[in-house]
Amino acid sequence: MAIEKGTMREAIDSVYQILINDEELLRLLWYLPKRTTGVDPLSSTLPSVKNMNNYWDIIDQRIMLVEKVNDLEELPLCRLYISTGRRRAVYSNYLLATQEITITIYTHEDYEVDMRSIWISDRINELIVLENLKGMIGHLDYVAGNARVAPIQYRRYDHLYEYTSSKK
Repeated sequence: MAIEKGTMREAIDSVYQILINDEELLRLLWYLPKRTTGVDPLSSTLPSVKNMNNYWDIIDQRIMLVEKVNDLEELPLCRLYISTGRRRAVYSNYLLATQEITITIYTHEDYEVDMRSIWISDRINELIVLENLKGMIGHLDYVAGNARVAPIQYRRYDHLYEYTSSKK
């Protein structure tokens, strides 16, 4: 079934599609740091994540639309969660609302030797901030970022974005 134009679902899917199709971001989520493996995660000597036979398994484990943390302590990995935040009416405009999108980054300490969470954050912002994406009126703005409590051996950072949408 097709996603209806102008819906919150279309906006979230637009962000999701950009993230799951970016090779650089996928490499940052998948490959260990150079200090661990001897090879930079962005090296062309490593196989393209998008061309791997288990591409969808990687996506399902690393970029999620529902928060699942019960397996993090068992698996050393980097993971993104995309979710909706608050929705508010635009003052004195009966047609528009502002909608928040949160992208949460979890990085295991094994990945943090190259400041992986910051590297991932920078890449996400390059891809989506100030871009006109489907389901949005105007562009996606960066609102805030906050470190949060994370499972043992993990770092968590929440990024908050906001866009304008139609109330109806």
